[in-house]
Amino acid sequence: MNKALLIAKKDWKDAFSSKAMLASLVLSFALTVALSVLLTAVLALGPDPGRFMTEEELAELRSVLPEAAGMNARQLMAYMVGTIMSPFLFMTMSLAATSILTADSFAGERERKTIEPLLAAPISDSELFLGKVLASFLPTLASIYASFGLTCLLINVLTADLFGRLWFPPLKTVLVVCLLTPAYAFLGMCLVVLGSARASTVKDASNYAAILLIPLLAVFMGQVFGSLIVRTAHLLLAAAVLLALDFVFVRLARHAFNREALIVAR
Repeated sequence: MNKALLIAKKDWKDAFSSKAMLASLVLSFALTVALSVLLTAVLALGPDPGRFMTEEELAELRSVLPEAAGMNARQLMAYMVGTIMSPFLFMTMSLAATSILTADSFAGERERKTIEPLLAAPISDSELFLGKVLASFLPTLASIYASFGLTCLLINVLTADLFGRLWFPPLKTVLVVCLLTPAYAFLGMCLVVLGSARASTVKDASNYAAILLIPLLAVFMGQVFGSLIVRTAHLLLAAAVLLALDFVFVRLARHAFNREALIVAR
């Protein structure tokens, strides 16, 4: 870990010296906070959604969110944003941050002509790979938790009168944002680091995480249209599966990763 963290620190110095990259990372999560809060504010403070929905439509929404069975239309819509829309935004933006930071790992070194000293460093392939993953994972993790904390504060302030209590985040949202999102982002980072080792440019490497958007969209659309009911037990099971996948993929990626691949891709 010591040598891996040295690689990560070197990458942080390179990455955050670029104002464009720093701004991209900050804006990704600022947009997540803004959209989550704005959508909740519109539903909590705007016209009553019950005026535009039938009782059958409201009943269908309550079937998707069984824990919200006793809520009125305005509370129900705000709760739906908090448990479906907001977690989806956090997971999506974490993948965007993955592309921003991780794609620069080796492809950026190649573009900056600093790949030779890195390859000559007295470290193992495993340490080099882990260092590149941690260089992206730790800032992304800090950004997720900081932006989520700000989102919780703002949403609770805006909806204090509507709910009469602190209600955000619900347990399912906590599990998705604080557990599933980092695990999913870590998986994406491993994919992008391997892709960056073979890509000739940062732009090419950034496309590797896009494949992980497909399962997210499938789950999101299933919830929105009522064909999928996600319960706490499902999220715990998904978290366990993702953590196992992260462990297995790191082991496989460490064996697949080698300096020869970097030399060939140059």
